[in-house]
Amino acid sequence: MSNSNDRDLSGNASLLSQLSELQKLEDDYGLPAAAKFLTQGLERLEIETTEEKSRGFLETAKVLQQRDINVGYIVDELKDKAANIAINISKSLTQPELVSSKEE
Repeated sequence: MSNSNDRDLSGNASLLSQLSELQKLEDDYGLPAAAKFLTQGLERLEIETTEEKSRGFLETAKVLQQRDINVGYIVDELKDKAANIAINISKSLTQPELVSSKEE
């Protein structure tokens, strides 16, 4: 199934090539079989995994190709919330407390 020139690929090109191969296997044989092939391939590289984890990876990869899950937005939103909290804490520490004293 692999092209001989796939071995020369590295980084993102290798990832895309291997994902394409896995998706072809999934299309041809179904998700359970593709997960089994992925698990066997990883075990051959002495990477311990399970078919359940392989299946999860394949399902996630498919979603990432079909839709933008916008993880960067989630991270930016959390950073903004943390910055706002820090600003509010800083303001509360630098503003003198108003002390009301009543003389009787």
